[in-house]
Amino acid sequence: MTLADRLREEGKLEGKQEGLSEGQLRAFRTAVLRAVEIRHGACPDGIREALESIDDPARLERLIESAFRSESLEAFAQNL
Repeated sequence: MTLADRLREEGKLEGKQEGLSEGQLRAFRTAVLRAVEIRHGACPDGIREALESIDDPARLERLIESAFRSESLEAFAQNL
């Protein structure tokens, strides 16, 4: 395998990782929004915008649980 081939393969792998990471973030954001809607009704745009700025999958995962456990939408918003 030539150096050029190796660099192409590395680029492909990096691209796949970035795609998987972005897909995971999108899935977690969607899950948080759905949890908010199930528990509290419609999700305000401000919360949607705040979720879009979160790039930490672990934090988004915690927010899914928070959405279900929060007594109110305001209480959930404080966890953002």
